[in-house]
Amino acid sequence: MTSTFSADVAAIRERAREKMEQGPVTESYGKKTADVISVLNEVLATELVCWMRSAGTPSPPPASAGPPSPANSPSTPRRSAHAVRVAERISQLGGEPDFNPATRRAQTPWASGR
Repeated sequence: MTSTFSADVAAIRERAREKMEQGPVTESYGKKTADVISVLNEVLATELVCWMRSAGTPSPPPASAGPPSPANSPSTPRRSAHAVRVAERISQLGGEPDFNPATRRAQTPWASGR
């Protein structure tokens, strides 16, 4: 005899599997994925500029450098970790994270040597 509790757990697991198969953007999200990716790339640019300033980086890294590594900036792990999370979300949405803040409009300007 199956208990009500175990039957409910099975139904919950099945619904969870169905939701997982829908991916990171569902029909009820209501936003255009391209617009969200664009905003997230601006967030990423801003985070990178702030991270580079606090790490004392004299100029933006080349785009081929990839994402910032929290290990490379011991004084700013929160900023670099946030940039990595934003980049991961962009990838989850099917976009390409832009790690060059000079190609995006950061909310704080980048000035070499600052």
